[in-house]
Amino acid sequence: MKLFNYISKLAAHLLFVAGFVFILSSGTPAQKKRDVDERFKEARELAFEGERQAAIDSLQSILVDYPNYYDVRVFMARVMAWDKNYDESISNLLQVIDQKRNHKEAINTLIDVYTWSGNYELALKYANYGLSFHSSYQDFMLKKAKLLYKLERPEEAAEVITQLLSIYPTNEEGLALEQDLSDAAILNKVYLYYRVDASPSTTPWQLIYTEYYRKFPFGTIIGRLNYANRFNKSGIQLETDGYINIRRGTYVYLNAGYSNASIFPKIRLSAEPYQMLPYAFEISLGIKYLEFTSSTVRIYTGSLGKYIGNFWISYRFYLTPKPEKTNFTSAIYIRKYFSDTDNYITLRLGVGLATYNEIADEQFSGISSKGAGLEYQFNVSRLTYIKGEVIYANHEYYKGKYRDRYGFKIGIQQRF
Repeated sequence: MKLFNYISKLAAHLLFVAGFVFILSSGTPAQKKRDVDERFKEARELAFEGERQAAIDSLQSILVDYPNYYDVRVFMARVMAWDKNYDESISNLLQVIDQKRNHKEAINTLIDVYTWSGNYELALKYANYGLSFHSSYQDFMLKKAKLLYKLERPEEAAEVITQLLSIYPTNEEGLALEQDLSDAAILNKVYLYYRVDASPSTTPWQLIYTEYYRKFPFGTIIGRLNYANRFNKSGIQLETDGYINIRRGTYVYLNAGYSNASIFPKIRLSAEPYQMLPYAFEISLGIKYLEFTSSTVRIYTGSLGKYIGNFWISYRFYLTPKPEKTNFTSAIYIRKYFSDTDNYITLRLGVGLATYNEIADEQFSGISSKGAGLEYQFNVSRLTYIKGEVIYANHEYYKGKYRDRYGFKIGIQQRF
């Protein structure tokens, strides 16, 4: 009997020790949660330090043990999107939403990912989806308004912004977008410009022109009246430009002009389609036709541009076939935007035949040119802008003979 009691006590002690060891080795649920939260924090730090793949690996290892840790999966999806791995990012976010339909951060991230990938329609769909659960969440409201603006639905965007600011009257992004929408609703612009070009021992060339812009649902139409004095001759030219929307991301530039003055082409026509490409690139290819009294000129032109942050960088060429020689011009434009796209400064560098934007007289015998221009536009009040340009070129006005040319332009624009 004593032996039996001894064995029972020994077994009880062993079971107690084994249980204690198991608890120590496995940890409490609270301890486990603290450990995984610490791992999540470390993964976030890796991501923000630029070690994105290491962060994703760490987050995936957490999800092996905790597949329903939604915050981890959502953050991992965001990091994947930073690296433009949009498909995998979306797959993880939809997995969270399938399991928890109203997960605010998953929906918010999904809106961002679709926006970043250029799929504004699906981004808008999930902005509406998020608002069906969180009707006054300002991030969803603001993103919906921005998407409607991108999709060229300004009236609907304005309604959302009005609702947003009625709830959050100090929302800075909402106030800024409200201003943008107000400016976008302005349909008319009037310009007045004066330009003078001078070369040593020659009479300055002078140009005065006025433009009227009118915005329509299909695009923008511009009427222009040019008055010039060149080679001691004066003349008037009538022009019209059009920027016509074909579809989202595609538009065409059209130009037509007429003059009976010798210092202008009698007829000028242009057509140039533009196409937006992925990663904020834009490409164009077009033709210009100029008809003078005794000759015609065809110029083939094209451009490739890209937006990088607040900069726009573009390359443009002009190809002018002639019986004796084909002339080629290259130009590079670097534009820096400031508070918005209406306030900017542009540096232009060019080399090749003087462009026919600057040549009006068929007797002009320019062969080659190199030069630079610095252009600016800034607002002096909400609806009034000033625009100017300083130009320098050294061109070959006759074979083997060169001269410097200086230009200056100043203008004012009023919107209403």
